[in-house]
Amino acid sequence: MLKFKQFIAPCIFFSISAGAAAQTQQAHNAPAAAQETANAAHDFPAGTAAKAKTPDPSAELKRATAKRAAEADAAKKFEVQKIASGSQREIQQKIFRSWQVPEGSAGLEARARIVLTDTGNVQSIVVMDAPNAAFKNSIEKAVRQAAPFAMLEDRDARRAARLIHIRFTAK
Repeated sequence: MLKFKQFIAPCIFFSISAGAAAQTQQAHNAPAAAQETANAAHDFPAGTAAKAKTPDPSAELKRATAKRAAEADAAKKFEVQKIASGSQREIQQKIFRSWQVPEGSAGLEARARIVLTDTGNVQSIVVMDAPNAAFKNSIEKAVRQAAPFAMLEDRDARRAARLIHIRFTAK
């Protein structure tokens, strides 16, 4: 049993000694850490931190200009979309006035994707979910009879108005 105690005793002593050494090392390094802090303060004058936080007037001006430009761009896009939507509604109404619903089609539905040229002519018509050929043909005929459509003068609005999606529901 004596051997067992001898084995444990050095381990405990080592643990205590290691902890005491760590505390001694920290106490020894404390003056050095304080000196490093003082040196860092000496390397950077007191006003440096305040200068770093002061915004650069030219950078602030650039940010404000960019923000105004983005807001103006968003307003322009909104206006273009508003004008294009109005034009698309007029085109849809003109197509609906030309549409002759086939006999016996009450309650049937289909969707059409219509692409127009810059001059208002029909570039393509894609009729989706048409229940039968007669319904599909009536939609295509209505679009072609209603064309050409009046197109907008504004290039961006005209581009936005060229693609039209319409849902046709027979009543």
